Amino acid sequence: TGLYEVYTNDQAEYAQGKRTLWGAYNTWVLLGDNFRTTFIKATQDMTTGVKTASETFTLISKQLKTAASAYMISYEYDTTKW
Repeated sequence: TGLYEVYTNDQAEYAQGKRTLWGAYNTWVLLGDNFRTTFIKATQDMTTGVKTASETFTLISKQLKTAASAYMISYEYDTTKW
């Protein structure tokens, strides 16, 4: 079975409540458009030599903190209970 078939079958099973969406295992999709865009561009730049691994890590880390802060505000997380 090809990957596309697996994905299509999983989508159908998700609609029936039997599966979790693939994005649940993919943080760069779940953390919003800004994080996804930053993650994809940064990793492409690292792969092509435009950025170093250290620069990529720093950029992604900053964007991750921004995304986490936005979620904490949007969903009113009470971090005192963590």
